[in-house]
Amino acid sequence: MAGFDKIAAKPYLLVPPILLDLFLWLGPRLTIASIFQELMNLMGIPYGADEAMLGQIEMLRSISSNLGQRLNLFAMISNLPAGISSLMTSRMPVLTPLDRSMEIPVDGMMGAFFLLVVLMLLGQTIGTQFHLWIAQQVAPGEELAKRWTAIGKMILLAVVLYIVLIIFGFGVAFIASLSAIVLPLFGLLVAFFGFTFGFWIFVYLFFTPHGIVRYGMGIFRAMMESATLVRWNLLPAVGYLGASFGISWLTNQAWLLPTEDSWYLLLAIVGHAFVSAALLAGSYAFYQGRREWFYSLKHAQIAPVERGGEG
Repeated sequence: MAGFDKIAAKPYLLVPPILLDLFLWLGPRLTIASIFQELMNLMGIPYGADEAMLGQIEMLRSISSNLGQRLNLFAMISNLPAGISSLMTSRMPVLTPLDRSMEIPVDGMMGAFFLLVVLMLLGQTIGTQFHLWIAQQVAPGEELAKRWTAIGKMILLAVVLYIVLIIFGFGVAFIASLSAIVLPLFGLLVAFFGFTFGFWIFVYLFFTPHGIVRYGMGIFRAMMESATLVRWNLLPAVGYLGASFGISWLTNQAWLLPTEDSWYLLLAIVGHAFVSAALLAGSYAFYQGRREWFYSLKHAQIAPVERGGEG
């Protein structure tokens, strides 16, 4: 409710997510269809493959071709940990009410990787500024992190996050594959425990960007405070995150109803922008309130000890 009130009182905060979605919908698309096609051409047909395997290979090629046509590298602007939430990153539209959107093909893996890095940096820069605006509404008059310092920390956090995700993902997949050779059930168990471990790490470190933006903390301290606050408020924190993702999922079912070539999609863009901004503001209100409660409790526990020592 705090997030809803803050965004309803300052509707101009909806402008950044609306503009981003409009750009991803009506603007040009950076496509890597040619790279997907090259990868599919490298996939040969095994000797002696039966019809079932041939059908699976053909289905994989069809899925990859469709993904390559729809994938828009500009969607990287909306990326973790501070990217602005976007409806179009899940829809990846090709058609618009004006016509088919303009395509800008990207050839070569190195060119695509360079663009991904540039767009990630741009997304973190814009997203951090958006977080600062949201945090300012939750804590009016309070001192926040310096803009460029917060942006630098968020970019570093994003780099670390993606490196860890790649290493962790490949590590779990590799161990699960080796385990499946011994017994398929072992592979499933490894994948399950890997997913569970990653989920809880995500929960405990969810408020790391909030510490960086709201209080100007360093990355390590923000991670430690996020983990501490979640540990002391596990049920409320999991409840808030669960409610937030539930609201996002339910409302997205409505936002996905208009077709990508219909102007009714504008209503979905505005609705998604409001809900996502309200949930982000609510997370800052939750983090700030739980942090103040934690330190007041800590101070109340320390004060009697200090008075006793003086006596």
